[in-house]
Amino acid sequence: MKFADGSPLTIGSVIFENDKEQYFGQLNTEGKFNLGGIKNGDGIPPGSYKVRLAGTEETQDTENNRVIVKHVDDKYTNVATSGLAAEVGKQQTFDFTVEKPEK
Repeated sequence: MKFADGSPLTIGSVIFENDKEQYFGQLNTEGKFNLGGIKNGDGIPPGSYKVRLAGTEETQDTENNRVIVKHVDDKYTNVATSGLAAEVGKQQTFDFTVEKPEK
């Protein structure tokens, strides 16, 4: 998972969904992920999937208030608007390019 400038998206999760199941993978420091169902990395059956991202983190400001930091544009958080899809089968590696959130 990377941005248009080539830098990796390193915070968040990637979710592959079909009509029956969801499979997720936690992004690492290189923007890579391993998909799983029950636990991260336990695999995913072949098929067509729509893809969405959970690319936020919770932090605190200087006054200890909870702050949610977005690392990816909101459109990627919903399969209906993300524009991301994957056909799992022979292809086991997926390279998505996403947009940073607007400031």
